[in-house]
Amino acid sequence: MKAVHSDDATELGRLLETGEVKPDMELIINAMYEAVGGGKSACLKQILKAGGDPNKQHPDSEATPIGLAVAENRPHCLLALIEAGGDPNQSMLDDGKDLGRTPIMMAAGARDTTCLKILLEAGADVTAQCTVDSGEKLGTLFIAAGRGRSHNAQMLLAAGANPNVTNAEGQAPKQTCQTWEFEFPEGGEEAVRAVFEDWTAAQAAEAAAKLAEAQKAGFQSIAQHAAAQTAVYKTPATLKSTVKLHGGILKRMVHTSKACSCDMTFAIFLPPQAESGSCPVLYWLSGLTCTDENFWQKSGFARAAAARGVAVVMPDTSPRGVTIDGADDAYDFGSGAGFYVDATEEKWAGHYRMETYVTQELPAVLKATFGASLMHVKSSIFGHSMGGHGAMSLFLKHPGTYVSVSAFSPICHPTAVPWGKKAFVGYLGSVEAGKAHDTCELLAGFKGKFELLVDQGTADNFLIGDVNQLQPEALKVACEGAGVKLTLRMQDGYDHSYCFISTFIEDHINYHADILLGPIKKPRN
Repeated sequence: MKAVHSDDATELGRLLETGEVKPDMELIINAMYEAVGGGKSACLKQILKAGGDPNKQHPDSEATPIGLAVAENRPHCLLALIEAGGDPNQSMLDDGKDLGRTPIMMAAGARDTTCLKILLEAGADVTAQCTVDSGEKLGTLFIAAGRGRSHNAQMLLAAGANPNVTNAEGQAPKQTCQTWEFEFPEGGEEAVRAVFEDWTAAQAAEAAAKLAEAQKAGFQSIAQHAAAQTAVYKTPATLKSTVKLHGGILKRMVHTSKACSCDMTFAIFLPPQAESGSCPVLYWLSGLTCTDENFWQKSGFARAAAARGVAVVMPDTSPRGVTIDGADDAYDFGSGAGFYVDATEEKWAGHYRMETYVTQELPAVLKATFGASLMHVKSSIFGHSMGGHGAMSLFLKHPGTYVSVSAFSPICHPTAVPWGKKAFVGYLGSVEAGKAHDTCELLAGFKGKFELLVDQGTADNFLIGDVNQLQPEALKVACEGAGVKLTLRMQDGYDHSYCFISTFIEDHINYHADILLGPIKKPRN
């Protein structure tokens, strides 16, 4: 216990290896619970490595390791327990009775969504019910609604939870907002009701069909089924080069991409904190003509990323080394201009699948390559110009994948400008098809709440030149119509270059870090 109290994983590992303590001893069982409750994931991994049972019910409290990890909001410990074979649907007992108090019941009402996301990907049952103090059985949506957790409700609905299930009084979840005596977030009732009201019958039917398909395939949740489908991409990348930067490590990696059918290179900055724990991931998408190198060479991002403990991942902007007629004819189409879409036109469809690459394959490669150094369930996305378009559109198209989004000088309304029209006709066959990737068009049908930070230089030639390729005013109108909180900062005198980006990059890193990790606590006077 002393080794766990002091968070000395090395000493604990030595004791377990020498046999001085054994994983089935009451002492080490208590130590496992101590490690989980205290968020000491390194010690927990030592216990699990030595044969500790991730499903061992506590003899006194009747808690479960996973249940405790969720209750104390210890996502790193939760991941370790699940990877060691922990059951995401194991109930915590109450005087020996199974009342259905599974981990997802606690996660449904939690302020932070990280544990809920982990549980859903591990196969937690969204249709489960638990018996509350009144003796009534309630499902996950009632708990999310009762505590005003709109994001949790949205995730549960997308995972197949039934919005029309009723309680003993005949009320649906949306009718039970703010009925429990718990801390209720400001605006929580309105936000929860909006989630249910915006959830259409068609969306509910689609989610139910996906859940049935997943269960037919032998999975317990939609997220677990999706994770298995992307497992094909889970192959490690090879180191290309490495350099130390602001106490962290900048690595360039190469791997054979199944999505793009060619070798792809990406860069990743691992901050110093990655040596001893898991860091959230911030994806940067670059603009036209760029590679994985431009951002890390010119933006000056690493000082802030190192200070906040955020890993930054920088993929390339298109497939490379493939022979396609016309791929190198222009700066704004083909090589260096993948536009973060999956091409459907036959000529390009075999390689230009940048949406799948960024949202599915790259995260799987990162997980296979860097493991516990990265907090894979918590990531954000930002970008510049074409990459700003990519960041915003992928955020909207893949709800729940990213927790925050921002952009520098983004192409806000690509179906209305030459850059976007050229890309969508070439890759997708028509401008009309491009509407499914246009941020302004996506916002027109968007239901939900999020905040968006955008910086735009007033001296940007692509804004004030012969053609306004960027259309920030259209974004402003679209956000107002969708009820999205947009912070659009028009930066006087700045252009489209990395001189502009480097001036404000720290703001963006801190913006995402505050959401991923929480704001920096100011010392008391």
